[in-house]
Amino acid sequence: MPEFESRSVFFCMKAFEIFEFEGYDLLPVINENILRYFSISDKLLRKQSIISAYNICKRLKFDLSGGKKVFDEVQNVVQSIMYVIATDEFLDMRILGLKAFLDNKCFDIYLKDKKNVECLLMMLYDESTEIRSLLITLFSRLSENNVSTALTPLKVMVTQLINQIQFSDSRYILN
Repeated sequence: MPEFESRSVFFCMKAFEIFEFEGYDLLPVINENILRYFSISDKLLRKQSIISAYNICKRLKFDLSGGKKVFDEVQNVVQSIMYVIATDEFLDMRILGLKAFLDNKCFDIYLKDKKNVECLLMMLYDESTEIRSLLITLFSRLSENNVSTALTPLKVMVTQLINQIQFSDSRYILN
């Protein structure tokens, strides 16, 4: 993408944050335009696309009052952000996506979906301890309403951490 076009798209997405558009009006914009920028090579534009999609979705009422179509569209956005969190090569991009979900409990209804829970479980194996810590916090919050959502994954994570500490060189742990 040429630099001029990239900057134009970036500023258009920034406009979504500045102006108080209704989230329902912008859902088609997310699904038709913003999601395609989740996978481009321009990191700044990719980051802004995640922020824009998140900010638009958080303006919605997070229940079925908007209808099944709205629920499904937001679910699609959440799953797309989950894909970025799970696969992006840059740690700060993965952290950005997780923190977006941690900042707003309204996303919990979507995060409890089986596919999203499986994706979160897969991310427990991330090499970053910050990612793991954020995931444990997220699972803790998800378990407030349904303990089974988080209990098993947290047991697995704690067991793995104990094994890593037990079988690692203690000189590195203490430093």
